Amino acid sequence: MSGEIPAAVLTLNDLGTAVQSGKARILATTGAKRSPQYPDVPTFKESGYDIEGLAWYALYAPAGTPKEIVDALSRAAIEAIRQPDVKQRLEPLDST
Repeated sequence: MSGEIPAAVLTLNDLGTAVQSGKARILATTGAKRSPQYPDVPTFKESGYDIEGLAWYALYAPAGTPKEIVDALSRAAIEAIRQPDVKQRLEPLDST
């Protein structure tokens, strides 16, 4: 944002505020198709570059966490992301 870095590869979610404020411009996305958030921004493939990628998120626990705790956390996370309001909030993050 200070003009010292000419380019970066970030998730669309990370760039949202900077793009909306005019401090950054998205040149291309790494998704297989255009982002619903930025339909006017081409993909890298559309721009002639053979680049495709996606963002992913993870839930971590310390090494040695008992299996029953890991399983309980996994079940809770799955239950949470299936909730309509959570799903709606996470949906825009699916684009890269």
